[in-house]
Amino acid sequence: MSGKLQRLQLKANILAVVVAFTGMALSWFVYQGMATVRHTAHQLMTAQLPAMIISNALSENLGEQERILYEYYATADAELYQQQFLPAFAKTTELLNTLATYDAAATQLAALKLETHQLAQLSNDFDVNMASGNISWDLAREHLAAISETRRIMLPQLADIVREVNALVESGYIDTQRQLARTTNSVLAFSLALFLVFVFLAAFIHRYIRLSVNNERLALFPQRNPHPIFSIDQHGDIAHANPATSGLLKRLGFDANPLLLLADDYVEQLRQARQNGNKVLKFQHQLTDELRLSYEIHWLSDIKAFDIHLQDISAEHLAKQQLTYNAYHHDVSGLANRNALQKDLAAIQEDATVISFVLIDIRNYAPWAAKYGLSVAQDIAVAVAQAIQKKLDSKHQEHIYHLADASLVLLVKADNNSELLNNVLLQVKAVASDKIDTAYGNVNCALAIGITEYPRCSKDTAELLLHAQIALSQIRSEQPLAINYFDHNVGSKYQRQQQLISALEQAISDQVLLLHFQPQQNISSGQLYGAEALVRWQFNGNWVSPAEFIPLAEQTGLILPLGNWILRRACQHLAQWRKNGLNHIKLAVNISARQFAQPDFVERVSALLTEFELPPAQLELELTESAVMEDNAQGIKVLSALRDVGVSLAIDDFGTGYSSLAYLRHFPVDKLKIDQSFIKNLQHEPEDQAIVLSLCQMAQNLKLTVVAEGVEQAEQLLLLRHYKCDVMQGYYYSKPLPEKDFLLFMAKRS
Repeated sequence: MSGKLQRLQLKANILAVVVAFTGMALSWFVYQGMATVRHTAHQLMTAQLPAMIISNALSENLGEQERILYEYYATADAELYQQQFLPAFAKTTELLNTLATYDAAATQLAALKLETHQLAQLSNDFDVNMASGNISWDLAREHLAAISETRRIMLPQLADIVREVNALVESGYIDTQRQLARTTNSVLAFSLALFLVFVFLAAFIHRYIRLSVNNERLALFPQRNPHPIFSIDQHGDIAHANPATSGLLKRLGFDANPLLLLADDYVEQLRQARQNGNKVLKFQHQLTDELRLSYEIHWLSDIKAFDIHLQDISAEHLAKQQLTYNAYHHDVSGLANRNALQKDLAAIQEDATVISFVLIDIRNYAPWAAKYGLSVAQDIAVAVAQAIQKKLDSKHQEHIYHLADASLVLLVKADNNSELLNNVLLQVKAVASDKIDTAYGNVNCALAIGITEYPRCSKDTAELLLHAQIALSQIRSEQPLAINYFDHNVGSKYQRQQQLISALEQAISDQVLLLHFQPQQNISSGQLYGAEALVRWQFNGNWVSPAEFIPLAEQTGLILPLGNWILRRACQHLAQWRKNGLNHIKLAVNISARQFAQPDFVERVSALLTEFELPPAQLELELTESAVMEDNAQGIKVLSALRDVGVSLAIDDFGTGYSSLAYLRHFPVDKLKIDQSFIKNLQHEPEDQAIVLSLCQMAQNLKLTVVAEGVEQAEQLLLLRHYKCDVMQGYYYSKPLPEKDFLLFMAKRS
């Protein structure tokens, strides 16, 4: 170590001794101060504060004794003396004795004891007089006056004691505060001294670092560094190398030349590092099949040399390769996945190559999963994918993709009418025709294929997937291999349906649907009978037919929130009409099979009637016979519960069901609605006439009201009147009307 470093270390040692000595001195001073504080606090807690508390308690106790004697005088109750005064007096004596142990105001305490003795004598004389059979009230008053006088004499003495004790407490408090202030000031002074020491010490450390620069070369070549490090001078000769460098060379069987660990163009790399000055350059080099090195080149301009730090990144490189592989391959089958598909499609789109996009669905996947479990189903699906891959020509193997468990994609660089695509489909058909060998035995597979074409049918990746899926969804065949090509008309219809489904869900949430009301006429009287509530929806400024959006609602499950909204809205209208004096209108509401099957449907109807204060008979629920017949026993149970609530029940579209006549007598309903398909050609079709006549006669025998739907001609009405049909609705009487028009319609016919 140099002389400068030795002198610097000596100064640092002296400074450390001074700091240690100062710290010990301050510690001793703080310790002494805290001992004084502890002593003062001990005096306060064990003597002065208890003495002050006892003095205050003694004053209160004397006042309490006097109060008891006066109460004794007023009530002549001798028990007050025995049960209250004597214990209080005993407490006074105890307090005096305790106070004497604290060595406080001895003169005053002696006087207090004498006065207390006199007070005891006076109190006893007072009790003897009061307890005698012949009380001398004058004497009693004299005793009380003497007792009060004695207490007044004792009060100044007690006050002196309290003042003396308070003075002691105050003195102890002031001493404690003064000692704590001295201790705090000492600590602050020591902290300032430590700060100054730190400033000087920082200067020493800075000088020490500057003096250690000459030894930095050794720090750059730690002998125990596990990574190879070596240095090259400006002429390209090896200046230093650590043991890890020699060990790596020996393990590889190379000559003892570290330059063999660098890339072949290392000279150019060194030149670049020198040109870049202080910037560190990083390079990678595949040294052997198993070994990949990363190295940094540092140009040290002050010593005109290169430092090179090497690191084995073989494992890291393999891990990155594996991650890249996993990102573009299915984790079970090993085939290219969705990411690879999107990447390849992007390249195809840049080249404007025509391709056939073939989406394959393994239709057995769900049955396999249900029968064997998901894991087995996945393994079988992988076997199917691999079988398809093997069947394809080698030039097509790179174009098969495993998108999901049961979905595969083939990219064929040809249009949909090409011979090449036909050959590919023949190979896929062969897979569907043969049994597939799996770890679980030979299995048959059924494949459905949806095909679209880029760019003629589908312009980008999203449309390719969508259009192929649309083509796939239109397949109805149950054959082992079913193929369908995308059709723009079908695609437009599908997209329209998806658009309507999304918009309908939002419309239900936003409550922007409307109810129209189609009046019903009593055929015999010609009077207004009631109305049916029908939902209407305007989307993008156009009315959407219920025949279009109601089936979509049923397919997607939106029929449940839609039906609940219609029922609630109908009850709201009924309640408002009742407030306006329309108390006898009956409103019919269609109930979907999904609504009818809800466990709380009856409770929901009952709650709505209660909420809107509606007579149950004004609400009529229309159900299709198929809704009731899905679970015949449960359906009849629900109908009976609704009948108990009091609502009117109707079977809608009657005559179209598969078991209407057989089960009708078991249904607790009030009304049958003849489907409009029987009314449409009633005046021309004898068969329809026979059916409608039979339905009317059967309803009459069962004492049910009959409603005919879809009446549009006078001839139809005449026949229905002849058949003794009760009610009709249709365009002949009125089309469905908005609420405002419906109310006007009712007003004209009231």
